[in-house]
Amino acid sequence: MLREQYEAWKVECQKMVPLIGSGRFVKAPIVSDDGQLIKDPSTDGDSGDYTGAVSSNDAGLDKKVIQWKLSLHQIGLDVIRTDRALAFYESKANQAKLWNVLAIYAWVDNNIGYVQGDS
Repeated sequence: MLREQYEAWKVECQKMVPLIGSGRFVKAPIVSDDGQLIKDPSTDGDSGDYTGAVSSNDAGLDKKVIQWKLSLHQIGLDVIRTDRALAFYESKANQAKLWNVLAIYAWVDNNIGYVQGDS
């Protein structure tokens, strides 16, 4: 039951940020504070290819969506700083899995959202 619920939330989030579930994650803002798309979000050390970071239907975002999208890059920055002594987090694929879980949680529980230290 929980796995199915997580998958449903993941699909909901993928509609807004297709990058979720792709094995990649963002480390730079994808929207500005007023909800405007940032056309070329770049990353430190990545190719900067964020195809799928923003959805084609991002016009007129509501406040909840803007707040969530503003948190995604902070989640990414914190994920890469997660306990590097653990071999699990040396893998970009595992970092992306953690980013997915935290991003989806931040959407589902938007009253709390993402808090540094969740990772």
